[in-house]
Amino acid sequence: MDDTRLHDFRHSHVAYIIDKEEEPVIIKERLGHASITTTIDTYGHLYPNKQQETSDKFDTDF
Repeated sequence: MDDTRLHDFRHSHVAYIIDKEEEPVIIKERLGHASITTTIDTYGHLYPNKQQETSDKFDTDF
């Protein structure tokens, strides 16, 4: 018996587009969330290296 739920596909899709570096606001709109807070609260754990990546961008400017 397959226990895959529609929610599982939705979560996998979001993980995929986050990996492709899509902007959070685009993901919010795609999912139909009323607030970006909902999107970040739900999928924020899929951005574990975002702070380091942002810091690295500044390192290359100096």
